[in-house]
Amino acid sequence: MKRTRLVLSGIAGMLAASAIAASSASAFPLFSGQTPNSGSLGLTIKPTIVETVGAHKIGCPSYETVYEVRSTERMHLFIILNTCTSKGAPCTSAGQGRGTIVLELEGRLGYVNRAKRQVGLLFGFASSASENLNCGGVREHVLGSMIGTISPVDKVVVPPEHFTLTFKQSKGIQTPVAFEHEEGPDSLYTSIEGGPEERTGFSWGTALTFSAEEAVVG
Repeated sequence: MKRTRLVLSGIAGMLAASAIAASSASAFPLFSGQTPNSGSLGLTIKPTIVETVGAHKIGCPSYETVYEVRSTERMHLFIILNTCTSKGAPCTSAGQGRGTIVLELEGRLGYVNRAKRQVGLLFGFASSASENLNCGGVREHVLGSMIGTISPVDKVVVPPEHFTLTFKQSKGIQTPVAFEHEEGPDSLYTSIEGGPEERTGFSWGTALTFSAEEAVVG
């Protein structure tokens, strides 16, 4: 068994080394595993917060996810947020059950800080340019994009090991606001009852375990 583990470890190391060498000439970080490469995560108890700079908040205590790497630079992410409320009223996506918000997102890899090997995914809405919500009879229109960071980088992740995808915000301001050497801000915006668009932050994190080995190489 020890010899087998050493051989497998050596193969994984060679794959990682070749992927890193191949990406060194690229201007962007890359997924180096097979495509498509998918995964899912069942019901998970972990709070999610959507917050505008005007202090309007939506909280969702649990979620489920389905995700898939579709090319060397892009990932599809499907998030089902459960029991969502704002000021005690249920918040619901169009066509969904009470308190359920569904986000279908398409993301591309980019550098947050290349020198420090910090990589992120810039996500926008996949099926449309925005998401319509209803919170206790109040209509909300959410549009735009957001960056979440992904780790580890330059390591072959073999199931059941996982990546970590994290979105951070404070008082409606997303961090990071843009990829390195790209114009920003990349942000969500919310219009309530047709009013002005308010900058909006998304706070959420999850584990990503793919069906086959995968790597993010920078």
